[in-house]
Amino acid sequence: MLSRLLKEAVARKAAIFSNGDMLDLMQGKGDPRSNKAALKVFRSALLSEHYFDSVIDSTADYLCSSECDYAGTNFIALGDGNHETGFQSRREVDCNAHLARAIKSRCVSSVSAGGYHGYLRVKIKTGVNAFQYLTWTMKHHHGSGGGGLSGGTLDARRVFTYVNADLAVMGHNHASNTVGLATEVLSSAKGIYEIKQKFVEFVRIGTLKDEWHANGWAVERGAGTGPAPICQKWVRLFIDYEYQNAERDEEGNMMKSRRTIPRINWEVTDAR
Repeated sequence: MLSRLLKEAVARKAAIFSNGDMLDLMQGKGDPRSNKAALKVFRSALLSEHYFDSVIDSTADYLCSSECDYAGTNFIALGDGNHETGFQSRREVDCNAHLARAIKSRCVSSVSAGGYHGYLRVKIKTGVNAFQYLTWTMKHHHGSGGGGLSGGTLDARRVFTYVNADLAVMGHNHASNTVGLATEVLSSAKGIYEIKQKFVEFVRIGTLKDEWHANGWAVERGAGTGPAPICQKWVRLFIDYEYQNAERDEEGNMMKSRRTIPRINWEVTDAR
């Protein structure tokens, strides 16, 4: 499924962002969760004396191969999750920094290593004039906690008490949802103040890990929430225009406008 999604992202010429936990990193020596039997079945190439190097090299080889249409070129950032930071705290190794360098050594890519949280800002030329640009901001945080029956949707209101962004993205609890909110903005023009509202959106990314089996950690911890949605998210940005001081005919059709205001809009859909 990951290969299909990465191929579709390449076909769409999409920028790809990982919000953490792309690397498992639990099968090394000394990790209490290590299960070499699982490696023998699913990842036999990682059964080596250099487990970490094998994980990084095999991931970079995959992302820069025809198996996923060389999607490594489209990656822009690798965010940390608790799997990466957990490994770092035990081994003093920045996993995503190593992976970013490995990807760049195999294919043309501007990918960089991000942290457990941060911001992505997109700058788009409007086409109205040569010097006018619009910006769109996404806050990313890998997430924390289990989410419970709400799937973590209660985080939406909490996040926007301290975050100033258009979109906030979290993951971690393997739930998948979107919540639209409005924040209050005080705007001014020529000394005149006006209270307006700004639409913002909270997005919880799903997982690509199917672990709802007869036995295992997810089933034992399930607490009645059931299997996790196996999906990711697409975010499509586009520019639309707001016409002000427009003149209309008797039927309400717009005849001409004295002022056109471009703005960035977006839509979020499931990537399944």
